Amino acid sequence: MDLIPKVKQEELALNMSYFRPGTMSDDEWDEVLIMQKRMEDALRLATKTNDLDAQISQDAVLLHRRWLIYFLPEGTYSYQGHKDMVRSYLDDPRMLAMYDKIEPGAAQFLDKALNYYCLD
Repeated sequence: MDLIPKVKQEELALNMSYFRPGTMSDDEWDEVLIMQKRMEDALRLATKTNDLDAQISQDAVLLHRRWLIYFLPEGTYSYQGHKDMVRSYLDDPRMLAMYDKIEPGAAQFLDKALNYYCLD
């Protein structure tokens, strides 16, 4: 049985910036927030360029990966899992809205960039 109701789990998934794993120290949480800001800034610029070959596009993918790893159990990251997760954003209007706050079309661009750079 889940300790967190399903609705609450969905809210956490939609705004991971408010989710702090209990094992994180204050310093680690500060790192997460800094990484999130860097990732959002890079994704904003990459989406605006709309150029998969631009360095900022590769940076956005790498920063999104580094940010995501903070929330995954150690050693469980995979390129395919990352691509599948971002692909699921495209089917969820709530996730699209969250990424559109970064930059309109950011989720779609991230999906394209992940498929361009992350080859298993």
